[in-house]
Amino acid sequence: MSSPDTHRQVVLVSRPDGIPQAENFAIVQAGVRPPGPGEVLVRNTFLSVDPAMRGWVSAVANYSTPVPLGAVMRSYAVGRVEETHSDRFAVGERVMGMFGWQEYATVDASAILRRVPDDGMSPSLSLGVLGLTGATAWFAMNEIGRPRVGDSVVVSTAAGAVGSVAGQLARLTGCRTVGIAGGPEKVRLASRISGTTPPSTTAPPRSRPTSRRPARTASTSTSTTPPGRSAMRCCG
Repeated sequence: MSSPDTHRQVVLVSRPDGIPQAENFAIVQAGVRPPGPGEVLVRNTFLSVDPAMRGWVSAVANYSTPVPLGAVMRSYAVGRVEETHSDRFAVGERVMGMFGWQEYATVDASAILRRVPDDGMSPSLSLGVLGLTGATAWFAMNEIGRPRVGDSVVVSTAAGAVGSVAGQLARLTGCRTVGIAGGPEKVRLASRISGTTPPSTTAPPRSRPTSRRPARTASTSTSTTPPGRSAMRCCG
């Protein structure tokens, strides 16, 4: 496979004040660096946009070093291996990793997190429900929270990537789920995702499987909702 000499990149040009805006970024043309020993060249086909990125572009470090001004915006992506100097990956394989907002990424083979199978499903799912967000929700619910039939489960930021999956997993377990979101619009979004009735509508009580064990409350926190800006509803 042949790759072009140049490609487009999205770089961070200023720190956002509040919600990031288009003017905080710029689209630039840059050269495609050939892979060196142990490296692969990936042609990105899907780029992720995640809430965590707001922290990545802040001037204050959290769990991750801030993206430097003038640098390619950090992100997970799915793409095809175009060239390889690593015996771990072959040309044509579909892979997922931290490749950034750009058309091509030359990375060390260790930057590739996993192969994405050609199974007929959209590779974009590897950036969502079949990716890190889905895995985070699954392990939080099944390995840490471990809700049981009849439990009440509270999910913060229920309209977010991880929270929306966590809420669905809780409902599938047979739990009463309580979702918290940052306003009416996000509450309605959480309702659509989880297939529940919006809070303004009265719904008949649902029948739930019975449990021989006493009911308890399981809580999973997926991020922090600012005080005074949250809306709460019961999901099923």
